[in-house]
Amino acid sequence: MTPGARRRANFKEGLMLKRLLFGAAMMIVCGAAGASQFSDPDGSVVEGHAIEDASGNRITPLQAGGSVNVTSLPSLSSGANNIGVVTPLDGATGAGTASAVGLFSNMPVSTAGYNSLYVQITGVGAGTVAFEQSIDGVTWSAAWAVPVSSITAAPLSSSSALAVGAIYSISATGQFRMRLSSYTSGAFSVAWVLKNTPRDGGLAVLLPTTSSQSVVTRPGTSGGATLARIQSTASTNATAIKASAGQLYHCPFYNNGAAAAYVKFYNKASAPNVGTDVPVAVIGLPPSGGREISFADIGAVFNTGISYAITGGPADSDATAVAANQVVGACAYN
Repeated sequence: MTPGARRRANFKEGLMLKRLLFGAAMMIVCGAAGASQFSDPDGSVVEGHAIEDASGNRITPLQAGGSVNVTSLPSLSSGANNIGVVTPLDGATGAGTASAVGLFSNMPVSTAGYNSLYVQITGVGAGTVAFEQSIDGVTWSAAWAVPVSSITAAPLSSSSALAVGAIYSISATGQFRMRLSSYTSGAFSVAWVLKNTPRDGGLAVLLPTTSSQSVVTRPGTSGGATLARIQSTASTNATAIKASAGQLYHCPFYNNGAAAAYVKFYNKASAPNVGTDVPVAVIGLPPSGGREISFADIGAVFNTGISYAITGGPADSDATAVAANQVVGACAYN
């Protein structure tokens, strides 16, 4: 290879590398209508050589003050030899309107690569708005919109009573769209933003898939579990915690006695008949020792009621009393 040919080959390799590594920083300086000249990140004009496409065809010489049509540039095809991962623009926004049965303008919206989608209602008329999602863009199903103003509000897949200013977090896979399934009058308008971060500033959320589900993602001053104090008396301690269906979440216990003790839970709305009723769970506590039981966040279901007893023996039929203050603890339930 001649020195001149080597210089041209080296320049071409260097230019392609620059386009890969510094593509985001390269500036397109507008020249003649429909054409542009190119600059490196430091502002110096790339000149004196030609750009070739993937087949080696020369496109246009680049001279000082010259130009090349942007549409003539070779594209970067997908493949194992390409570098990096394309990340969608965080905070991409859009808007749409509708004043007849059918899709809002500028929809559907691609949600691929994003973690969350928020939609705000900016104008309402009279009609029913449907929220929908699709993977292939052909078959569409309901998408559930969760009001961000309330952590207890039920999600919805359609509504004829949307309020101006309301913001919804949308669960959508692949593509999302809004459409008027019925229309009477007025103009509807919406705005949306796509985010790379999960909903609620970094807390990953599983959005509901049916209208009967709700999502709680933030700590609050209400809606949590109720605590029931456990403090044994000199008896079998037959006690009803809740006289209706409920869930048991977490119970720490401590036995300060010289003998083992046993906490027995019953699916019953009233105090158990200790020694006769059959418990659904028996928790053994070692002498001078503690133990915690946890049913995680989902809880253990008691579909009749939650009650307990504390005895000195593990058998269902045992009715041995324990001492006063021998067993202490608490139970979180709902």
